[in-house]
Amino acid sequence: MKEGVLIDDAGNEYLIRGFIPRFVSGENYCHNFSVEWEKWPEILSSYSGYDVRFAKETKWGTRLTGQIILEAGCGCGTFTPFALATGATVVSFDYSTGVEANYQCNGSNPNVLIVQASIFEMPFANETFDKAFCFGVLQHTPDPHAGFSALIGKLKPGGQIAADIYLDPPEWARLERAKYYWRKRFAGKYEPNVLHHHIERYVKTAWPIVRILERMGPVKKLNRWFLFDDYKTRLPNMDPKRYAEFAALDIFDFISPAYDSPETVEGFKAWFQDAGLTEIDVHQGYNGVEGRGRRPD
Repeated sequence: MKEGVLIDDAGNEYLIRGFIPRFVSGENYCHNFSVEWEKWPEILSSYSGYDVRFAKETKWGTRLTGQIILEAGCGCGTFTPFALATGATVVSFDYSTGVEANYQCNGSNPNVLIVQASIFEMPFANETFDKAFCFGVLQHTPDPHAGFSALIGKLKPGGQIAADIYLDPPEWARLERAKYYWRKRFAGKYEPNVLHHHIERYVKTAWPIVRILERMGPVKKLNRWFLFDDYKTRLPNMDPKRYAEFAALDIFDFISPAYDSPETVEGFKAWFQDAGLTEIDVHQGYNGVEGRGRRPD
């Protein structure tokens, strides 16, 4: 159904627009991500390393036919095709309008349902899903622990979850993290489209200097302070011509979110324990701290 209305038992109406059921308004705390995926709808798909990350973070294997996977915070659908490749049915949702980019990339697959919804008010019945994953999302919500706990309730008994969150560094290390320095000066002070414009101009101006510093050994650490990364090492399979474009996305992603709440390894592990999960495996990983667990039978 391309356009329509869903009506619940209480008479509440929810639009279906562009084949996507909408359970939230377009203007919300994730508006920056809506801008982000509107500007760069497919750049992450130009990097082929996310299939490896999905496999290693979930450790679910490649054959999940007959199972239902919940993807929480899909954004533009970076991980959606790899979940679909397992043969499972995937229900993929995001709070931002990034769901539209996801639909453009993956909506033709008959085994995917893409929904715009909040992790705190998911329009899905409890104990529905065999698997759930949430990558690169929790730290950008108002209450990461509550968001994680909400996902557990959607799992069937015996269901598995894989999730990650930014690592909260020690205070001395935080002082070296340029992201936190620049966030204090820019986060929340500019409308996302205005901030995006400034960042694009900044990258365009600084990129020639960044390329020079890349070749100067220890001096390249200055790039980190000014929010540029070593993209050749980080994104080895991406076309180098797109590194500057990715740098703009990366810097926007650092500065623009309304929330950025990292967690320690011990703290994240405690969330799994508090939820009563078994087979808990929490450690530093791709996005900072990653964890897996199973809901008891």
